[in-house]
Amino acid sequence: MMLFDAMDDNGHGTHVAGIIASQGLKYRGISYDVSLMAAKVLDSGGSGNISDVILGINWCVDQGADVINLSIGEGLYSGACDYNTMAATVNDAVDAGVVTVCASGNDGDPSHMVSP
Repeated sequence: MMLFDAMDDNGHGTHVAGIIASQGLKYRGISYDVSLMAAKVLDSGGSGNISDVILGINWCVDQGADVINLSIGEGLYSGACDYNTMAATVNDAVDAGVVTVCASGNDGDPSHMVSP
């Protein structure tokens, strides 16, 4: 098994994690009593391979995650995207009992959604 540094060199993951789990007295996360695990699947510019995202999702499921947050986007769809490999992996995680939260609408296009 290979271990990689999950340090957030982009900043977005840390931002989202803070919204969820910050334990600060002034800025408290919406679920400040949770434990986090980090799976870094994108580079410092926020880009990466679908295969790495899929490996990250599967790793989280294998590690016993209760919730996976994906603040990523790949491909615009005006209908179902379930045939998309990443979307199918998210569906598999959900089938395994893992709540999976995916960002949508970040591109500002009101007529399409972004997978997953």
